[in-house]
Amino acid sequence: MDLTFTEKLLIVSINPDNGRLKLSGNYLTYGMAGSVLLEFYNSGKIEIEKNNLKLKSRKSTGDPVVDRIIKKIQNSKKDKKVRYWLRKLSYKGLYFKRKALRSLFHKNILRCEKRRFLNLIPYKRYYFLKLNIRKNLISELRAAIFHSKDPEQQDIMLLALIKACSLDHQLSKNKEEKRIIKKHLKELSKENKITESINKIIREIQAAVTVSAVTASA
Repeated sequence: MDLTFTEKLLIVSINPDNGRLKLSGNYLTYGMAGSVLLEFYNSGKIEIEKNNLKLKSRKSTGDPVVDRIIKKIQNSKKDKKVRYWLRKLSYKGLYFKRKALRSLFHKNILRCEKRRFLNLIPYKRYYFLKLNIRKNLISELRAAIFHSKDPEQQDIMLLALIKACSLDHQLSKNKEEKRIIKKHLKELSKENKITESINKIIREIQAAVTVSAVTASA
């Protein structure tokens, strides 16, 4: 089953036992924005040159929100840095989350359960209708970390995104594995298994989340 980076990121982030989404705040908004940029890059829609984002394809995506952003990139009088467009996309982070969730509902992968805390405060939980989808994805990513000498580029991109969103603990079975996985994910970029363009997007996500966290605590 074909899944976008955004959908895969959400699948990894959902705890299958309690239905909680382990992605929130700036990790959510910038994670969603980063996944959209990775989709753009993977489909050949953009390229990164000297830290600047350049549009390669003007073809419509069928999503009016995304197409408006592509139009802005196209009409920009000068090339702007990755962080500029990442920030623009992050403003639509909740939209991308809702869109990906709707797609997962439509594919019968997830269901949403609406609840109320103390019968007053509404909240949602997400449960898998096809838990094997998540199990297979986690197994594929773990294999890329522990067993593959030459992982697939899409797996590397998703793993880098997971690391940037501090979701690597979702891939581990125990504390010892968590430490090992962190180490392996750091080595991915050092071994040049991630292209410089992808690395630039990932670094900007990490920087944006870090700056936001420092600002919030100041």
